[in-house]
Amino acid sequence: MRPRSYNEARIPMPNIIDYLRQYGSKSLRDLPLNEVDCLLLSEIAYSDFPENETLLFGDALLRAAELPWGERRSQNGIEKIVELLRATAQSPRFGEMRFLDFSQEYSLQPLCQFAGYALRPDPQTVLICFRGTDLDFTGWREDCRMLYESPIPAQLRAVQYLARIADRYPGELVICGHSKGGNLAAYAATFVDAKIQARIRQVMSFDGPGLEHEDFISPAFARVRDRLKVFMPRGSFVGMLFEQVNEVIYIHSRMPGVLQHNPYRWQVEGTGFSLAEAPSSGGQRMCAVMRALLRENPPERRKEFVEALFSIISTTEADTLPALLTEWRKNAVRVMRAFRGEDEATKRLFREVLLLAFRAALGRIET
Repeated sequence: MRPRSYNEARIPMPNIIDYLRQYGSKSLRDLPLNEVDCLLLSEIAYSDFPENETLLFGDALLRAAELPWGERRSQNGIEKIVELLRATAQSPRFGEMRFLDFSQEYSLQPLCQFAGYALRPDPQTVLICFRGTDLDFTGWREDCRMLYESPIPAQLRAVQYLARIADRYPGELVICGHSKGGNLAAYAATFVDAKIQARIRQVMSFDGPGLEHEDFISPAFARVRDRLKVFMPRGSFVGMLFEQVNEVIYIHSRMPGVLQHNPYRWQVEGTGFSLAEAPSSGGQRMCAVMRALLRENPPERRKEFVEALFSIISTTEADTLPALLTEWRKNAVRVMRAFRGEDEATKRLFREVLLLAFRAALGRIET
């Protein structure tokens, strides 16, 4: 199929919700599990489910949709998630899958934000989906530890979860996740026991950060590398971090800049994605700048930067990203006051990163 040009991609195209409406009645026998299915299921990982209870996935989805707002651990894009949960539950394609397990861990000591769930889409397959980062700053802070520490707690939990599910349920394994969840999928597949690795059919990372260089060149990763597929929008920022396979699959998005990370705006064509030929020049420049910042600053310097960043954020008294943005004028004043207390090297690093993010958010970088 010929990839669409950048200008052609400006024409509105279907997304995962449209895909669900069109193909949700198709059984897995008529239409085998595909990459769009796995992206949709990766988004559902941002929901909370009943733990360790085997039932039909449709029933689990409805229970998740009915969970009161205040009892949800993850509130990431909650309106979209509830819409997706109800529509997926009513779909014969997904609703009749067997729901096997849900597990999550959220803690400040050690700093950890982890969640994953497991399905049996057919008698021969076990599907594991890992959650990305929610809107709470605890998850973002743990993510930022990737800049100077490996492994982070969520990565270790992902390995343990994959091993537990594989030990409990026989069959081939399909592992996926969006954003941080994609990184957890790749990391878990790399460092799980070799006998379990041999059962892995496919690993899919949807705009997830790559692996640290030492992990990327390890014999453990070499054993699963040919089964890892990495998807990202052509203006990707998150997925460009760290080492990625050369055969990245680029997808058109209807959003500018860093907002392309939102998978609800990834363009679907039939039962697959609308593919782009290459990353945008802006995405490549963003990647080059961030990798240069990582290369020029040793881990201990990156740690200072991350700690300074969250120390400054803590002055706003916000504990989630929406809370930070709700009173952005007041919080901006607090941030600037705290920022003045940093040393010159940290200030320079902040300016470079924030300028890059600001330009990307405004769409000033070609995407």
